[in-house]
Amino acid sequence: MNKKIFQLIIAFGSGYLMISSIQISVPFEFKEFIVQLVLSPSSFFLFMIYFLISFFLHAILIKDVIEKTNLLKYGRKVNTISLLLCYSVFISIVILCLISFWQTMILVIFSVIYGALSTDLKKQPMSVE
Repeated sequence: MNKKIFQLIIAFGSGYLMISSIQISVPFEFKEFIVQLVLSPSSFFLFMIYFLISFFLHAILIKDVIEKTNLLKYGRKVNTISLLLCYSVFISIVILCLISFWQTMILVIFSVIYGALSTDLKKQPMSVE
């Protein structure tokens, strides 16, 4: 359980640092974005490091949500606190969306795809015996 709390805090913190490392102007102009990356490669490097950390941790939590929900679907017992901690990843995503929508959507798309693809539902029992 402490591992899930740690993952959630680090995922949110690195997501927030990812958002704050590169500012995207509204309306988005691709030329200005590329110029910003060329003139400031260190901020882009930090952005990518924070993105990878947040991406992997959010994906792990989303994978756990899928697996635990599947266990509940088939009547298996799941630790309620662990399940709530896994579902709190969606609260983290909503808060990050309030800070910067487009950067968070990029993070969410990658995390959901990776989390869903890394889920192994064949290992889990499908029926209650």
